[in-house]
Amino acid sequence: MRLILVYNRLSVGWSKVRFISYILCVFAPLIGLIAYVLFKSIYICGKNCEMIFSSSMSAERRRLFHALMIPSLLSLVMLLVLLLQLGLDWNLDRFGVYPRTLSGAWGILFHPFVHEGWSHLANNLPTFFVLSATLYYFYHVDANRILIMIWLITGVLLWMIGRESYHIGASSIIYGLAFFLFWSGLITPSIALTAISLVVVFWYGSMVWDMFPFLPNETISWEGHLSGAIAGSLAAFFFRRAKAYRADGEEITLSDDEDDDALTQLAMKYGLEEEIAKEENDENQDEVSSESHSASKKITGS
Repeated sequence: MRLILVYNRLSVGWSKVRFISYILCVFAPLIGLIAYVLFKSIYICGKNCEMIFSSSMSAERRRLFHALMIPSLLSLVMLLVLLLQLGLDWNLDRFGVYPRTLSGAWGILFHPFVHEGWSHLANNLPTFFVLSATLYYFYHVDANRILIMIWLITGVLLWMIGRESYHIGASSIIYGLAFFLFWSGLITPSIALTAISLVVVFWYGSMVWDMFPFLPNETISWEGHLSGAIAGSLAAFFFRRAKAYRADGEEITLSDDEDDDALTQLAMKYGLEEEIAKEENDENQDEVSSESHSASKKITGS
């Protein structure tokens, strides 16, 4: 009987070792790439983001690859953590935020990577990827600092105001990104960024109802959502002078949008045509009135 128990334990342990080996073979290169890209992006990234991409690529393609790189790698880390959690039967809730305890403060850094299951990850991952990629596309110069600020402020506020339970998941960061893009689009005098703000409201506007304690389910961390919303709003105010850039590296301003935006050009074109038509009508009316006035003088003179 003892031999059977030992054999079962060894077989379970060996299966876990094999699972870890498979995971490391797949994700170890990606983890190394994460460290490399983050280092390059933080310390070497220039205005045109040519630090890790071929100079033969167009500016727009380099810009797009840079915008997708870090969000993709952070998403892969979230996926890796869930695979390890489920495959090895690990309980990683202790890496979440447990408010007002010293041991729970580690969750300020790690809680966005931990999820309860596949449904939880599936609800958060696409939204996190889209919003973070949007941030890195338009604010690639300040995107790292913006994301770090949202990340830290969200975690600290959640640690301060949260209920006494482990708070996990990337939804708090999602709220921070959504509110940052919304407020920055309203603050920045740019048609493109204002359009992004309106898209965020249209697509993710219903998220606001999960920020209040009397509406969401008890298992939903409304404190995390509220903390993220506050953090994103503060980041938008703090980085209100941050510069957003087009694909060619030029700063997005109101004049740039008026010159480059196709819709604006079309509107300006029709506006000028209307003004010209109005001037022509006024001139024609003046000519008709002058002719009629001269004709009336001739009749009176006779």
